[in-house]
Amino acid sequence: MWREKQAIVIVTAWNPNFTPASPDENHRQNLALKTCLQDVGKKFEEILAFWPGRKGFEQSFAVAEMADSEARQLCIRFGQAAYFKANRGECVELVRMGPEVFAR
Repeated sequence: MWREKQAIVIVTAWNPNFTPASPDENHRQNLALKTCLQDVGKKFEEILAFWPGRKGFEQSFAVAEMADSEARQLCIRFGQAAYFKANRGECVELVRMGPEVFAR
């Protein structure tokens, strides 16, 4: 599925607006995100993402060929403060959102 050096965006819908959610709520939010990705025809894989310096993980999606503008819109829609960008064989970049996430 992934091409060499292909850009990948990593997004999740867990714990929106920095608010810990129940496992059931996190599952519902991620299911809505998955449906959104499917509806627009994105290629993705379900993954477990780890935040540096934090315990645990978040169920997430590695999405191929997603523009920054699309990732930002998903963050706003699902109340996420950031997303990750990566290229195969290259470092991951954390892209932090601004206050627009919490103005919804």
